[in-house]
Amino acid sequence: MEVKVKSKELNTEVGYAVSIIEQKVTIPILSHISLKSERNFLEIASTDLDVTFKTKIPCETIVEGGIAVNSKNLSPVIKGFLEDGELILKLTPERKLKISAVKRKADYLFNTLPQEDYPRLLEPEEKGITLSYEVFRSMVREALVSSGKEDTRFSVVGLLFVLEKNRLTMVSTDSHRLSVSSRVCDFNIENTIRVIVPKKVLLEALKLEKSETINIFIKDSQIFFLSGDRILYSRLKDFKFPAYEKVIPNDVTNVVTVDKSKFVEVINRLLYLADAESRGIHIEIKKDGTMHLEARNDAGEGGEEIFEVLSYSGEDVRVALNGEYLLEFCSSIGDDKILIKLKDSSSQCLLEALREQSENICQNVVMPLRTES
Repeated sequence: MEVKVKSKELNTEVGYAVSIIEQKVTIPILSHISLKSERNFLEIASTDLDVTFKTKIPCETIVEGGIAVNSKNLSPVIKGFLEDGELILKLTPERKLKISAVKRKADYLFNTLPQEDYPRLLEPEEKGITLSYEVFRSMVREALVSSGKEDTRFSVVGLLFVLEKNRLTMVSTDSHRLSVSSRVCDFNIENTIRVIVPKKVLLEALKLEKSETINIFIKDSQIFFLSGDRILYSRLKDFKFPAYEKVIPNDVTNVVTVDKSKFVEVINRLLYLADAESRGIHIEIKKDGTMHLEARNDAGEGGEEIFEVLSYSGEDVRVALNGEYLLEFCSSIGDDKILIKLKDSSSQCLLEALREQSENICQNVVMPLRTES
């Protein structure tokens, strides 16, 4: 293998490939990046066997071939040649990868493994569905708020994707809260698809952007994300997602509208003096349109504020909520106003982004904290 490539393009794609690789691997080949030259392209790939990244960049192919090179020092060395314009990658007779600068005398050697030992890479078989990258990014960020830290009966490390003919919905839960992001979309699919997508591949997909759109293709136990020449795919989770629709309250009688930025300022201040374990904020909403917020800790410290809401419909109601959950919901949305919907102090609280396009939904269900009577 011998190719000449643009150093900036190589640095960008190798940097992305390195981010897929786990720091500690038990199989040596998984610490390597696959490089394969064919015609006028250099294919770059990396995998941890669950998540795989693959892309290609233009190159001048002198000798076709492939190799797997250890990723540990590869990326920083390539990054050091960004101003040189072009690099030559060549496999030596000793089976080492030599990287040379075109404009000056500089040669670096890297150990390699045979490219044929690298895990087999898959290709998406169909086009799938297409979303604007902006919509995809905002939905994932909104929905990932409640993603769990481990898979249990009521907690999932990832998102439930529900694809319908005219809607895409993403859902996550950690058993203490539940997040839903849903958009009206025009998909040409006949049957509803429900799959659970791992959190890691979604976080990587947020960085995948190479064009204004992202294509999603689901086949058997794999999900593929395509943007430009970049392909990211992962195994789907074999896990039954809880019946999230039953968790969303539909009998709330108290609805308050607040300015998000002002609400966040108050919660941020109170959290400094909130209980270290529960992070509890006590909220009382009154019929006169005022919201009383209070936090206390075991050291006897505390704070309270009276907050003017934008509107309120309902009776006097009190509830205690995890303040960090409130902040994480607010930080996940770009909207200026939020709705807080309550039935009573012991029922789940429903947070919603207030949007002009009401069919574009962002909801967060938070369980109330138990308080001393």
